[in-house]
Parts: sequence; C-alpha cells; structure tokens
Amino acid sequence: MKVLVTGSAGLVGQQVVKDLSNSHQVFSCYNESKPEYGDSVKMDLKNHEMISSILTEKKPDIVIHLGAMTGVDLCEKEKTSASEINTKATEIIAKECSKLNSFLVYVSTDYVFDGNLGMYKEDDVTNPLGFYGKSKLEGEKVVQNFSTNW
Repeated sequence: MKVLVTGSAGLVGQQVVKDLSNSHQVFSCYNESKPEYGDSVKMDLKNHEMISSILTEKKPDIVIHLGAMTGVDLCEKEKTSASEINTKATEIIAKECSKLNSFLVYVSTDYVFDGNLGMYKEDDVTNPLGFYGKSKLEGEKVVQNFSTNW
C-alpha cells in the first residue's frame, strides 16, 4: 500500500513514517528538514500546484495530512500564510484525494474549541479563539466537503 504523509519532519510525522515504513511504501513529505524514514519528497504547503502534482504523480492509497503551520502566535501575525497552509493546502489535498479515491486522514487540533469544557468530543460545538484554531477548523470543513473516502 502507498501512503503519503505530510509534515513528516514533525514529531508525530516522524514516528508515523517510521512505523508505516516497515510494511508500506511511504512518501515522506517535508518542507525544510529532510526526514530520516520513508521516500523523501519535498513539498511546500504554500505551493498548491506542487501539492497537486505530487499527489497525482505518487497516487497514494492513503494520505495522512499532518503538515500545518502550528505556531499559535505566528498564525496570529501571519494570517495569510496560516490560511494558505492550514486551510487552502488542506482543501487541495482533500480535492486531490477525492479525485484519486485516496483515503484521507486529517489531523486537526484542540484549538478549534475555546477550552471551557475540558475533554472534548468530535461532535462538541467548536469555538476557536485564535487564528490558528480558526484556520484548522476551516481545514476540517473543507475535508468534510470532499468526504468521499475518509
């Protein structure tokens, strides 16, 4: 099975790629720090044409989308970049997965909630307080719009 992982240089991404590499062909997508495991693929989540091209070329059975702009303060300062990476790139990935019939795993954040309840469930009402949470919530919505195989 072919698996493409975005954000593979991050803490979670590294472990996911390492674990999956034992039994699957894994395309390990990164922006700056080349990952140790998997078949390394340079992917800039701000370059939407690059994203589409890579997905079309690799034709993964599964996409695990971990890549994101996660710096909460940086997202507040650079809202355009946060939207491009956390929302628009997610939309491109979801759209391509729909075309390719690839199974999509999208990882969001607890920042889509306001923190008043504590332990949240998927069906709890969202209320992001900052731009990072808002951009990830918009990512969730675009994934739902292309929810043919997730």
